[in-house]
Amino acid sequence: MLGHDQLYRRLTLLLFTHEQGNPRSRALLRNAVVRARLTEALGEQQLSRAERGGLFIAGILSMLDALLGLPLEQAIARLHLPDNVVDALIAGTGP
Repeated sequence: MLGHDQLYRRLTLLLFTHEQGNPRSRALLRNAVVRARLTEALGEQQLSRAERGGLFIAGILSMLDALLGLPLEQAIARLHLPDNVVDALIAGTGP
């Protein structure tokens, strides 16, 4: 009923909010959620509905390297993300 994009968004939020962690991790997680929502909100004004599908995911995962202490390429390698999200995270290209 939610659709693939909404389900993916909800699961990502659940993943990021599940662990309480240390204060640094909590601050980074809060910033990641704010960044994700900001990215999504900016895209609503600039892009068509089809183009903005991965904006929230790209925004929230953009801080994954800081959270995990790994290079971003390595942090997202096993996530099987859409190509446009990977391009946005690694190369800074795309919508």
